[in-house]
Amino acid sequence: MRKYIVPALIIVGSFVALYLLVIFYSFPTKFIGSDGKELESLGPYGDFIGGSLNPLLSFLTLIIVIWTSHLQTRELESTRRLTRDQLASNELQNFESGFFHLLDIYHKVVSGLRIVKLEVDYNSNRYYKDILGKSVFTVFYEELKSGFFNSGLSGQVVVDPQKTVAAYQDMYVQNRSDLGHYFRTLYNILRFVDETSLVHTEFNKEFQMKYVRVLRAQLSDYELVILYYNCVHANGDRMLKFINEYEILDNMPKDLLLDLTHEQQFNQIKL
Repeated sequence: MRKYIVPALIIVGSFVALYLLVIFYSFPTKFIGSDGKELESLGPYGDFIGGSLNPLLSFLTLIIVIWTSHLQTRELESTRRLTRDQLASNELQNFESGFFHLLDIYHKVVSGLRIVKLEVDYNSNRYYKDILGKSVFTVFYEELKSGFFNSGLSGQVVVDPQKTVAAYQDMYVQNRSDLGHYFRTLYNILRFVDETSLVHTEFNKEFQMKYVRVLRAQLSDYELVILYYNCVHANGDRMLKFINEYEILDNMPKDLLLDLTHEQQFNQIKL
């Protein structure tokens, strides 16, 4: 409020000075006599000056009040806008902090994956090989593929959907500790993005997709295909909503499907 007082006083003072200047130049010189007799007529003239100056000052005061109120309103709106921007910035910062923290957990989960596999070299010597990180998903895929093509019950033809589910079930059971932790981590990241509601930020589907794309870019081809067959299985029922809504499998290489008919056969999964 104080910063408006000086400009207001300057404006009022300027108008008063201008008014007095006009009065001074229009002052009737006949009232100024050497004997002072004409000064008796200055009373009405003084009343005229006072009567015209008071409304002018009142009007100027009203204008100053309105002008000051307008400036205060603009300043208040600016303050509110800055506050909203600050709140939006804090909200976004908190969301991104949570998102990238979960993404960091995902990387730690993947980097902690380890399979010890028995290998045979060209001289028929056996040795154990450590397979770490994302390379583990290649092993998961080979196990799934082997189970799919070797399934069957004593020559009985097994219907393909059942064969696929059975092959995935066998592979999952063998690697439950790794895959269970992995899928729960992915699910919680997607749920975090999906359920986040920011009050002061425009948080729409495109905004969410921007962060989901960051997650999707971390997934290898073999992760995507294992994720696909997890959604074929009942284990992936809760995950399927997010997989389709956020187009997680959009870039999955279709040549990795165990059977090219699976895209039509399991059309509940969006590719």
